[in-house]
Amino acid sequence: LKNVACFELAIAEKNGLTNLYLSNENKGHNSIILSEELKTSVQVKTTTLDDFLASQKITKVDMIKMDIEGAEILALEGMKNTLAKHMPLLFLEFSPHSIIKLNRNPIDFLSTLSKIGYSIFEINKTRQRLDSVTDFQKFIESIPEGKYSDIYCEK
Repeated sequence: LKNVACFELAIAEKNGLTNLYLSNENKGHNSIILSEELKTSVQVKTTTLDDFLASQKITKVDMIKMDIEGAEILALEGMKNTLAKHMPLLFLEFSPHSIIKLNRNPIDFLSTLSKIGYSIFEINKTRQRLDSVTDFQKFIESIPEGKYSDIYCEK
Protein backbone atom coordinates (compact mmCIF):
# COMPACT_ATOMS: atom_id res chain seq x y z
CA LEU A 1 0.00 0.00 0.00
CA LYS A 2 1.25 3.44 -0.85
CA ASN A 3 -0.82 5.37 1.69
CA VAL A 4 0.28 3.48 4.82
CA ALA A 5 3.22 4.18 7.11
CA CYS A 6 4.21 2.35 10.30
CA PHE A 7 5.51 4.10 13.41
CA GLU A 8 6.92 2.54 16.56
CA LEU A 9 4.61 4.52 18.84
CA ALA A 10 1.72 3.97 21.16
CA ILE A 11 -1.08 6.54 21.01
CA ALA A 12 -1.88 7.57 24.57
CA GLU A 13 -2.92 10.47 26.79
CA LYS A 14 0.58 11.98 27.00
CA ASN A 15 4.00 11.96 25.40
CA GLY A 16 6.56 9.77 27.16
CA LEU A 17 7.28 6.11 27.78
CA THR A 18 5.17 3.22 29.05
CA ASN A 19 5.39 -0.54 29.40
CA LEU A 20 3.78 -2.73 26.76
CA TYR A 21 2.96 -6.13 28.26
CA LEU A 22 3.42 -8.98 25.81
CA SER A 23 1.18 -11.97 25.16
CA ASN A 24 2.91 -15.27 24.44
CA GLU A 25 -0.20 -16.67 22.72
CA ASN A 26 -1.50 -13.78 20.63
CA LYS A 27 0.54 -10.72 19.60
CA GLY A 28 -2.75 -8.91 19.00
CA HIS A 29 -3.40 -9.04 22.76
CA ASN A 30 -0.32 -7.09 23.81
CA SER A 31 -1.47 -4.33 26.14
CA ILE A 32 -0.27 -1.51 28.35
CA ILE A 33 -2.55 -2.94 31.05
CA LEU A 34 -0.77 -5.41 33.34
CA SER A 35 -2.69 -8.65 33.84
CA GLU A 36 -2.21 -12.24 35.00
CA GLU A 37 -1.55 -13.40 31.44
CA LEU A 38 0.77 -10.55 30.45
CA LYS A 39 3.91 -10.31 32.56
CA THR A 40 6.81 -9.75 30.17
CA SER A 41 7.11 -6.17 28.96
CA VAL A 42 9.04 -3.82 26.72
CA GLN A 43 9.18 -0.07 26.99
CA VAL A 44 7.49 1.88 24.20
CA LYS A 45 7.33 5.55 23.28
CA THR A 46 3.92 7.21 23.64
CA THR A 47 2.45 10.28 22.00
CA THR A 48 -0.95 11.88 21.78
CA LEU A 49 -2.80 11.66 18.48
CA ASP A 50 -3.12 15.46 18.53
CA ASP A 51 0.69 15.83 18.71
CA PHE A 52 1.37 13.03 16.24
CA LEU A 53 -0.90 14.51 13.57
CA ALA A 54 0.69 17.93 14.01
CA SER A 55 4.22 16.48 13.77
CA GLN A 56 3.29 14.67 10.54
CA LYS A 57 1.47 17.73 9.16
CA ILE A 58 -1.71 15.70 8.72
CA THR A 59 -4.57 18.14 8.23
CA LYS A 60 -7.52 15.86 7.55
CA VAL A 61 -8.85 12.86 9.49
CA ASP A 62 -11.96 11.07 8.21
CA MET A 63 -11.98 7.91 10.33
CA ILE A 64 -10.27 6.43 13.38
CA LYS A 65 -10.33 2.70 14.15
CA MET A 66 -9.00 1.65 17.57
CA ASP A 67 -8.55 -1.78 19.09
CA ILE A 68 -5.80 -1.20 21.62
CA GLU A 69 -6.71 -3.73 24.27
CA GLY A 70 -8.49 -1.53 26.76
CA ALA A 71 -6.34 1.59 26.42
CA GLU A 72 -8.81 3.38 24.15
CA ILE A 73 -9.67 5.83 26.94
CA LEU A 74 -6.03 6.93 27.15
CA ALA A 75 -5.90 7.50 23.41
CA LEU A 76 -9.18 9.41 23.61
CA GLU A 77 -7.72 11.73 26.24
CA GLY A 78 -4.93 12.61 23.81
CA MET A 79 -7.08 13.24 20.75
CA LYS A 80 -9.75 15.65 21.95
CA ASN A 81 -8.59 18.44 19.63
CA THR A 82 -8.55 16.07 16.65
CA LEU A 83 -12.06 14.86 17.41
CA ALA A 84 -13.46 18.35 17.93
CA LYS A 85 -11.81 19.70 14.77
CA HIS A 86 -12.40 16.82 12.33
CA MET A 87 -15.29 14.80 13.84
CA PRO A 88 -14.03 11.61 12.16
CA LEU A 89 -16.08 8.44 12.16
CA LEU A 90 -14.96 6.25 15.06
CA PHE A 91 -14.82 2.47 15.31
CA LEU A 92 -13.74 1.53 18.83
CA GLU A 93 -13.47 -1.42 21.14
CA PHE A 94 -15.08 -0.48 24.47
CA SER A 95 -14.03 -2.46 27.55
CA PRO A 96 -15.41 -0.93 30.75
CA HIS A 97 -13.44 -3.30 32.98
CA SER A 98 -10.15 -2.36 31.29
CA ILE A 99 -11.01 1.31 31.72
CA ILE A 100 -11.52 0.72 35.45
CA LYS A 101 -8.10 -1.02 35.63
CA LEU A 102 -6.62 2.24 34.32
CA ASN A 103 -8.29 4.13 37.21
CA ARG A 104 -10.72 5.80 34.84
CA ASN A 105 -14.53 5.82 34.70
CA PRO A 106 -16.19 4.11 31.70
CA ILE A 107 -19.05 6.62 31.82
CA ASP A 108 -16.50 9.43 31.30
CA PHE A 109 -15.34 7.71 28.10
CA LEU A 110 -18.85 7.69 26.63
CA SER A 111 -19.77 11.11 28.06
CA THR A 112 -16.68 12.70 26.51
CA LEU A 113 -17.68 11.42 23.08
CA SER A 114 -21.25 12.60 23.59
CA LYS A 115 -20.17 16.08 24.76
CA ILE A 116 -17.97 16.51 21.68
CA GLY A 117 -21.09 15.85 19.58
CA TYR A 118 -20.93 12.16 18.75
CA SER A 119 -23.86 9.76 18.59
CA ILE A 120 -22.77 6.37 19.95
CA PHE A 121 -23.91 3.01 18.61
CA GLU A 122 -23.15 -0.54 19.65
CA ILE A 123 -22.32 -2.71 16.65
CA ASN A 124 -24.78 -5.57 17.13
CA LYS A 125 -23.19 -8.39 15.15
CA THR A 126 -25.92 -10.90 15.99
CA ARG A 127 -28.70 -8.75 14.56
CA GLN A 128 -26.44 -7.05 12.00
CA ARG A 129 -27.45 -3.56 13.01
CA LEU A 130 -26.38 -0.51 14.99
CA ASP A 131 -28.08 -0.05 18.37
CA SER A 132 -28.10 3.49 19.75
CA VAL A 133 -26.38 3.87 23.14
CA THR A 134 -28.04 6.57 25.23
CA ASP A 135 -28.23 5.00 28.71
CA PHE A 136 -24.51 4.76 29.41
CA GLN A 137 -24.83 3.02 32.78
CA LYS A 138 -27.15 0.33 31.40
CA PHE A 139 -24.84 -0.23 28.43
CA ILE A 140 -21.79 -0.59 30.68
CA GLU A 141 -23.62 -3.03 32.94
CA SER A 142 -24.59 -5.16 29.92
CA ILE A 143 -20.94 -5.96 29.17
CA PRO A 144 -19.68 -8.94 31.22
CA GLU A 145 -16.38 -8.62 33.08
CA GLY A 146 -13.46 -9.34 30.80
CA LYS A 147 -15.54 -8.71 27.67
CA TYR A 148 -15.94 -5.73 25.38
CA SER A 149 -18.32 -4.23 22.90
CA ASP A 150 -17.56 -2.74 19.50
CA ILE A 151 -18.93 0.75 19.10
CA TYR A 152 -19.38 3.11 16.17
CA CYS A 153 -19.59 6.88 16.66
CA GLU A 154 -20.63 9.59 14.22
CA LYS A 155 -21.59 13.25 14.35
